[in-house]
Amino acid sequence: MRALCWINGTFTYQPQVSAHDRGLLVADGLFETMRVENGELADFDAHYARLSSGLKAVQLPISYNQDQLRNAAKELIQRRSLGEALCRLRLTVTRGVPGNSPSVIMSLVPQSPPATPLEVVLTDIVRVAGNPSSRYKTLAYTDNFFAQRQVMQEGKNRVAVLCNQWGRVACASIGNVFVQTKSVWLTPPVSEGALPGITRAKLLAAGVYHGTAVREGEVSVDAFLNGEVLLTNVLRGVERATAVLDGLSSGLH
Repeated sequence: MRALCWINGTFTYQPQVSAHDRGLLVADGLFETMRVENGELADFDAHYARLSSGLKAVQLPISYNQDQLRNAAKELIQRRSLGEALCRLRLTVTRGVPGNSPSVIMSLVPQSPPATPLEVVLTDIVRVAGNPSSRYKTLAYTDNFFAQRQVMQEGKNRVAVLCNQWGRVACASIGNVFVQTKSVWLTPPVSEGALPGITRAKLLAAGVYHGTAVREGEVSVDAFLNGEVLLTNVLRGVERATAVLDGLSSGLH
């Protein structure tokens, strides 16, 4: 089924990207995934701020400003007419074809919530803190996908968790983690390899979750395996894990 997309200022049912686009060839680009529910786009300003930070870091300027991208996103939502459904709006920016302008693409698809309880699984994939691919939402998502494929099992709602080069918990393959230790929920800081997630930032700004304080801090593997764990993600919101599994020793990976 064809779905309307927005690419480089034009709405089209037949989006095309050059075979020479550097985003396709070498993952040279960034992206944002945004929540749309009841036709409303959530947290656009925060997503744009994170995207802008990444574009500046990788020296990839685009010709569209914040208002232009917001208006294009809203028009795409209106034209797609998906009603009250929970949807995923994806904004992708690539360096494009050498010598040409960057490629800026938006798509919108319905998002089905998981049907089973969440299980988080520790994997042996290392997330290197300090690397651009850990600090910014780049197209280079191979480590995340590799980790997620390790733990996938039919009928299970499993999410992979990655450690950094120091052997401490960094983040999940599709979001951030918070671990309850004693009287506080801890989430690894960006310096530990965590992506600066949008929902993570909102929970940190609130400073409390269900009566328990929330702050940044190093999270050991022991604390992760023996504590309560939350997954934060713009599409899932804040989701409590019903099982915390050690894929390193159990062979789940």
